[in-house]
Amino acid sequence: MKHTCAIVLWTVLVFGTSVSQAQPLSQGTIHFSTQQYAVSEAAPMATITVNLDRRDGGEAVVAVQCYTINGTATEEDYEPVNTAVAFAPPLAFAPGETSKTFTVPILDDILVEGNETLTLVLTNATPGATFPGGLSSAAATLVIVDNDFSPGQLDFSASSYTRSEGDGNASITVIRTGGRTGVISVNYHTVNETATAGQDYQATSGMLVLADGQTNKTFVVPIVNDMLVEPNETVSLVMTNATGGATFPDGQPSVTATLTIEDNDGPAVAAPAIVGLMREDSLLRFRFTGEPSYDYFVEFCESLSEANWLCLTNYRAKIQPLEAIVTDSLTNGAARFYRIRKQDCQCD
Repeated sequence: MKHTCAIVLWTVLVFGTSVSQAQPLSQGTIHFSTQQYAVSEAAPMATITVNLDRRDGGEAVVAVQCYTINGTATEEDYEPVNTAVAFAPPLAFAPGETSKTFTVPILDDILVEGNETLTLVLTNATPGATFPGGLSSAAATLVIVDNDFSPGQLDFSASSYTRSEGDGNASITVIRTGGRTGVISVNYHTVNETATAGQDYQATSGMLVLADGQTNKTFVVPIVNDMLVEPNETVSLVMTNATGGATFPDGQPSVTATLTIEDNDGPAVAAPAIVGLMREDSLLRFRFTGEPSYDYFVEFCESLSEANWLCLTNYRAKIQPLEAIVTDSLTNGAARFYRIRKQDCQCD
């Protein structure tokens, strides 16, 4: 964990030959050579140039304090690493000299942290010297360019996926975040939850390989479309064994998601039941239960032992209960058995 306390590095830059000389007015303007410096994290130090735009011949001594303030870069990224204010020995400038440098030591780590910055400040100039805009100080930025690169972190694009039983396939996307350097791979497989492999989906396993710079890849889980009326069912999707330096969230050894397969078969329909029968000569009046949008057939046979039922007529259910009125030329004294059969259902 990085600390956020400010670390200050002081250096005194002296322009001229002696700090004891009397200072004339208007000794010039002190400023950084640029508003932003950049240095690789692998470099031992950053060299910062300070310029003095001299006036009146430029022979007088001018001094300035130079220090750094933590930004996103802290004492773990550059020196010094203590909180004491330390003045470096004065730097002697030759007469008429107009530029001077100081260095910021850089600490190279192995953390993937992105570029980081700190602020460079000039202040407390010798009387007669000024800063741009008449301000009491001048500032610039030092960028420490990260030299560590991450293979990335692997995860599913969502914690849950939903597909209809009739979709045929479920495409599952694996994403790579936090870095994309190098070739990495990961194994994946499915695990039964309420869905059963071979009945509701096809068991799937394999390896995904992501090329250098590639940030996502997909695999497919085939879905079985059956004719069963059943609740929605679920499958676990699992990734394990990330290679090439890739990791899973929170340092876990694996990551999971859920695939829900939505049933596309209609709700179960109850078998019809005869609730009333009245005969008037050849006219038969049936009252029976049923459900709308299904066809119901009035059938008969001469014996319950027969397998060949004959249809008298059929009715489309629209209301509940239903009534069927059919004509049957049954002669007096003959026996006949009747049933109501629902469409696609061999039920009495």
